[in-house]
Amino acid sequence: MLLSGKVSRHLERGDQVSAMITGEFYTKNHFPGFGRPFAFNAQLLLKVGRKLEAKDAARGSLKSPWWTLGFKYQEVAEIAEWEDEQIEFIKEKVTEEGRQEDLKKGKAPEQVALDEAAFWLDLASIDGTWDEVVDRVAECYMEAGLCDIAKFILYRE
Repeated sequence: MLLSGKVSRHLERGDQVSAMITGEFYTKNHFPGFGRPFAFNAQLLLKVGRKLEAKDAARGSLKSPWWTLGFKYQEVAEIAEWEDEQIEFIKEKVTEEGRQEDLKKGKAPEQVALDEAAFWLDLASIDGTWDEVVDRVAECYMEAGLCDIAKFILYRE
């Protein structure tokens, strides 16, 4: 990637300030909704000894879908100093009890289904278990009325 290459060249020349400026630039709405820019910046900040800023950047990246991190979840969670509570929270949300709780709170069934699909994608990104959740993710999209997306997800050559 262009920006990570620029960061590497700045670091090779010993120019940490330019590397950090480039890393920060990467996080500025060039890839909305993706955690990778923030996870990349967190790793850069850690590399140049800015542990507190790295922790904040990593926490910011974990607010995005985990499957967009571009790095292993555990690596980013370690920088963020997160324990497994978030994983446990998501595992609870994909249970029938979690689903019913959201419905009782007044969430539309379609939104509950979309949220569940997102949770399954996050969980699959941790363990690399995509094949185990693909059918359920497609079902969630069907429940949300997004049948074309479900068909796309299930497509196999």
